[in-house]
Amino acid sequence: MTNPADAREAAAAFGEFLRLLADYDGPHLHETIAGFHDTAARFEQLDRAIEADPLGRTGDAPEELREMLALRPIAGVLPPLIADGSLPRRIVHNDAKLSNVLLDDATGEACCVVDLDTVMAGSLLHDFGDMVRSMATRSAEDEADLSKVTVDPGLFEAVATGFLRRRGRCSRRPSADCWSSAAA
Repeated sequence: MTNPADAREAAAAFGEFLRLLADYDGPHLHETIAGFHDTAARFEQLDRAIEADPLGRTGDAPEELREMLALRPIAGVLPPLIADGSLPRRIVHNDAKLSNVLLDDATGEACCVVDLDTVMAGSLLHDFGDMVRSMATRSAEDEADLSKVTVDPGLFEAVATGFLRRRGRCSRRPSADCWSSAAA
């Protein structure tokens, strides 16, 4: 991501996608990737991988592993809120990143959201988080030099503004009351 206009437009496309599916009452969608956002299970997998260390690599990344494991309490916040209904489950994309929006080369406008294989029940917050992760930084998604992976405030604002504008809940600059209404 290099420009706020593309970030705003791509986020708006996902906002529109989610708005159109907000009142979906059709048949239950198949869970295409079981446990896709099961953070506790992901940490259990990490624990097992660290313990087994089949390729002998854990010694090469002790600081990274320590930092990752320190995030365990934060990573466990959303799943229980979704499970108990405090945060609604709804149909979401589950892979809401720039490369999954087709932008018109001439106009810069979003043509459509693509890569629908992960569309299933989940939380709107997962989609928004994925947009921020992939669109609010100028680094590549697979950047190995983590010092280059930073959130650009202008890109973040473009993502938030585009998403909320098309979600149908907010026509102004994002604020706390706008965020709370968009989470529904």
